[in-house]
Amino acid sequence: MLTAEQIRHRYGTRDALVLDAFAGAPNESWLILGQSGNGKTTLLHILAGLIRPTAGKVIINRQDLGALSGFRLDRFRGRTIGFVPQQLHLIGSLSVTANLALARYLAGLPADAARITRVLKDLGIEDRADALPTALSHGQAQRVAVARAVINAPAVIHRG
Repeated sequence: MLTAEQIRHRYGTRDALVLDAFAGAPNESWLILGQSGNGKTTLLHILAGLIRPTAGKVIINRQDLGALSGFRLDRFRGRTIGFVPQQLHLIGSLSVTANLALARYLAGLPADAARITRVLKDLGIEDRADALPTALSHGQAQRVAVARAVINAPAVIHRG
């Protein structure tokens, strides 16, 4: 489902990441541990297709991320990888429901009000569906970010 082969990443002249091989099967969970500055965030960003490695390849569901660029990579990421960043990046002028609908739209998926309602209910925030992000508690906003990560039923979920 997810493989990384001969991953290398450099920032300037400094090796930020060296990973010979990694393979993950569906429904597995992984924990990445290491000292600060050892490349954990870089690895997660490479696996999510947010940055390209200096060398090597990442394959998710038989798709080589390096073969995709621009719009095609964004579309693949939107459909296949759920991402919960450390900074939530909710669109402040859109309601919770509209933020989730936008995630579906950007992934090229049809609107699905029933799925949005179901995900919000599963996360215990269905009563906040019409609220703007500024009206949410921090915990509620985090749950909206989780909802955005799972709304498209991705194969991979990344927590930044």
